[in-house]
Amino acid sequence: MILGQSASVFCYHQVPTFLRRLYSGEQVISVQPNQGFVRLRDAVSPAA
Repeated sequence: MILGQSASVFCYHQVPTFLRRLYSGEQVISVQPNQGFVRLRDAVSPAA
């Protein structure tokens, strides 16, 4: 549990090394089904 919450989501503009390792299974701890990760990117205009 993170900060006493039953579910959590990490939101970053890039993938931090510790999250890449965590979600790829390289860490001793593992991700639980109620935890998520979102990589945010800049919006792309349809005219671009």
